[in-house]
Amino acid sequence: MLKVKITLQGQGDAWHVKDTAIYDDHKSERLGPIFQSMEYEEAIKEAKRWTMLLIRQRNRSETEDDIRWEVEPPQPLRHIPKL
Repeated sequence: MLKVKITLQGQGDAWHVKDTAIYDDHKSERLGPIFQSMEYEEAIKEAKRWTMLLIRQRNRSETEDDIRWEVEPPQPLRHIPKL
């Protein structure tokens, strides 16, 4: 089973992917940063998209559901304005 760790950096609506690492039983591989600034959820989607492209390029059969995804930092709490 593959494990993928996505490390994000930023705040508010300006996040970017600092690093993406793919861990297999035998080795690990890094995809590196994505410097485009985007919302938190979009940054995760972009990192997952690039990860899945690399996995398919290596002729592996894992799907997105087969992979254990870890995201650092966890999703920030949304600011709820006071009434």
